[in-house]
Amino acid sequence: MKSFKMALMLLALLAPWTTGAAQEFSPTQGYRLEISDGLALECTGSSMTFNPVNKKSGNQVWYIQKSDRAGYFTLVNPQTQMALDNGNNDTQPGKVCPWDVNPGNANQQWKLTPVEGDTYTLTSAAGGLKLGYDDNCQPGGPVWQVKAQDSDEAVQWRLVKTNLKITVESNVDRSKNDWENETIFGINKEPGRATMLLYANESEMRGDEAYEKPWLSPNSSLRLSLNGMWQFHWSAKPEDRPMDFYKPGFNDKEWKQIPVPSCWEMQGYGTPIYTNVTYPFRNLPPFIKGQEGYTILNEPNAVGSYRRMVKVPAAWDGREIYLHFNGVYSAAYVWVNGKKVGYTQGPNNDCEFNVTRFLKPGNDNLVCVEVYRWSDGSYLEDQDMFRMSCIHREVYLEARQKLHTQDVYLTTQLSNDLKQAKLNVQLQVLNTGKKVRDIKADVALIGPDGKMVAKGIVGHSEPVAKGGTATLNMTMDVKNPLLWTAETPNLYTVNVSVNGDISTQKYGFRKIENRGGRVYINNSRVFFKGANTQDTHPVHGRAIDTATLLRDVQLMKQANMNTVRGSHYPRQPKMYSMFDYYGLYCMDEADVECHFDWEQGGNAISRSTSWQPAYLDRTERMVLRDRNFPSVVFWSLGNESGTGNNLLATYNRCKALDPDRIVHYEGATRGNAAYTDLWSVMYPNISRVQNEANNNSKKQPFFMCEYAHAMGNAVGNLKEYWDIIEQSTYGIGGCVW
Repeated sequence: MKSFKMALMLLALLAPWTTGAAQEFSPTQGYRLEISDGLALECTGSSMTFNPVNKKSGNQVWYIQKSDRAGYFTLVNPQTQMALDNGNNDTQPGKVCPWDVNPGNANQQWKLTPVEGDTYTLTSAAGGLKLGYDDNCQPGGPVWQVKAQDSDEAVQWRLVKTNLKITVESNVDRSKNDWENETIFGINKEPGRATMLLYANESEMRGDEAYEKPWLSPNSSLRLSLNGMWQFHWSAKPEDRPMDFYKPGFNDKEWKQIPVPSCWEMQGYGTPIYTNVTYPFRNLPPFIKGQEGYTILNEPNAVGSYRRMVKVPAAWDGREIYLHFNGVYSAAYVWVNGKKVGYTQGPNNDCEFNVTRFLKPGNDNLVCVEVYRWSDGSYLEDQDMFRMSCIHREVYLEARQKLHTQDVYLTTQLSNDLKQAKLNVQLQVLNTGKKVRDIKADVALIGPDGKMVAKGIVGHSEPVAKGGTATLNMTMDVKNPLLWTAETPNLYTVNVSVNGDISTQKYGFRKIENRGGRVYINNSRVFFKGANTQDTHPVHGRAIDTATLLRDVQLMKQANMNTVRGSHYPRQPKMYSMFDYYGLYCMDEADVECHFDWEQGGNAISRSTSWQPAYLDRTERMVLRDRNFPSVVFWSLGNESGTGNNLLATYNRCKALDPDRIVHYEGATRGNAAYTDLWSVMYPNISRVQNEANNNSKKQPFFMCEYAHAMGNAVGNLKEYWDIIEQSTYGIGGCVW
């Protein structure tokens, strides 16, 4: 070994350059950076690590590009499109990390100093420390910047040219399976829409208990529940599933039955898995592969096959019939009478299919659903919880007129003294029949006392072709409105009648303001004192019954809480009706958690353009479903998914669909990104709360999205936290985990 090094030193002496000379590197030439013990610098997208040399790994390829500082370079991994960053460590040793490419950032500027032959040291412009390892960071672990001399083997990197061709995501070979393709998350699904109850006439509507308590199952002639017992077959892997189960002639007599909603693991099929950061399958998006130590090796991707006969009312003939799922984990195909209807992902968002052409009103009809436990969507479902599989929320059929209300968007303008209100009603009417013109809608606003407050007719005179939509707008003036807050949950009712059918929803007048780094509801500063909640039941798993949901809400009110964070996905629609009715502010959170910035997690998918449509779909469906609930004060983009353009895109989509609400994302605070309206942190100690509630860098409202963990915070108790928050400049509260 010594003689080899001496030879290298002689070659270095004979080289036409010296250690002080400027270096030149082709910006299109890839290099591996190899260090001792056969290890190479690897970018996982979430961290920089030492891993064994792999000549076929795009994560070990680096382009050496000139930075904005003379004599320094920026190292970019083309696989992840991220740069080697010193992690804001300045002159202190610490982990380096991947970050968005910015050649003007000193954290990403490195001086390459030749040592011998093709061996170099890399020195950070930001702090003068070198890339490598020390006694606290051994090969095989994270890469650090350390204090060392050029002669120290721990900071000497060999630059090895590679001709491996890299393009973004070139390691992803498209699977033939929809459930292993992140670009496919819905086939033939209807667009998202507001939560409404539908009735055939006003008499039927007013006679139903759900009219006043919308969390109850409606007694409507236009809705048919498919909850109950279904024929069921469980397969440990897709290859074992009954391929022809959806055909009308298939014999399911030997099958067991399972209740819907339910989780099949809680019914004796397969294994519930509890995990937090680490995926229960190999981290290789979008594929579902086995992971050592997990039951997925024995149950690679369980499939539940569901069959049910349903008699569709004859009176529905001539109507448009929609099959509605409130939630299915994690992906599902749907058939009706042997015909394939569509496909869905996004287990905590509603999905609908128009099944009119497949059904025969007045007859028995076969509905079949094939549910996959894991899908590429599971990479966005890495929440800290039990992982279960199921049709875990309600299923029903709804019959609408050929011309019907597709969506309703309600907004309010309140005067400064809160004594005058304007209710803006935006209707989207869908025509599924022949061309129509002169569309009209009746809109009525009913007060909390049940009396008429305002009514009107809005029209649309332009012709609307089959499959087309018309947007109708009207404004209602309301004097001295009774305002909605968590302490005074005054609810109005908005009824919209189109073509005879009538849809109804509750609504509350209130004004949300993010002003001076504080949050105001109806001109009063609010402190949000709440809890994070999960869909968890000791018997039913993730399939939570109405009585349990209601009891949770009542207990929170009795405990003097005023806020719920839906961690970390949208809850059942009926729960928001409970929040409205009893008075709880809600942070409504998108079903997005990929642990991008954890070493075990999501391999940079928050920055991957091919995943962006899936991010947008989950966020958009949440907003469209829930934006008329007065209890929803905040939208949250998800949880623990690092930073990236996909989250910026969802922030912008929230603002476009609903500009008045406040948008939260804790990961943006941690990454100093622009897409959050709150300065949000997890589990801060008392000194950090004192500092950031009074002096955060962006002067944003300070919110502890998670604190007071049941296993204990680092320092302090609840009283100490709240003594600071209630006397602070920017503090607005937090939610206990």
